[in-house]
Amino acid sequence: MKTSDNASESRSLSEEMRHRIRLMDQEIGHRVRMARQTLRMSQKALGEALGCTFQQIQKYEKGENHISAPKLKLIAEILSVSPMDLLGVTDKGQFLNEMEDGSVLNLKDLSPNQQKLVREMVSLLKKKS
Repeated sequence: MKTSDNASESRSLSEEMRHRIRLMDQEIGHRVRMARQTLRMSQKALGEALGCTFQQIQKYEKGENHISAPKLKLIAEILSVSPMDLLGVTDKGQFLNEMEDGSVLNLKDLSPNQQKLVREMVSLLKKKS
């Protein structure tokens, strides 16, 4: 019985991780949309500058498709913002949560594996800046 409990717990953690990643994708997509709209740029224009369709931009902005780190850097360049702005990272290493409650999510609130993934992404973005 222990084995099935462990498998169930593992599945649950995996589902939790997928849920958190989906929420982060939605938040990043929201920031991309806000930056694009600030420039009065259409999804079509951003897509052309990025080399993809406006439908792909729609999916990024809705959080339906994950934006890779290199693509996020290109989007930031096109929109004249920092990749860190699109990630919602403050100077203090905190993620801004712009969902309903406006709270701030500290890296310390994430699991060690999630922290490692975030740090790797931030490091990659800094190297390419």
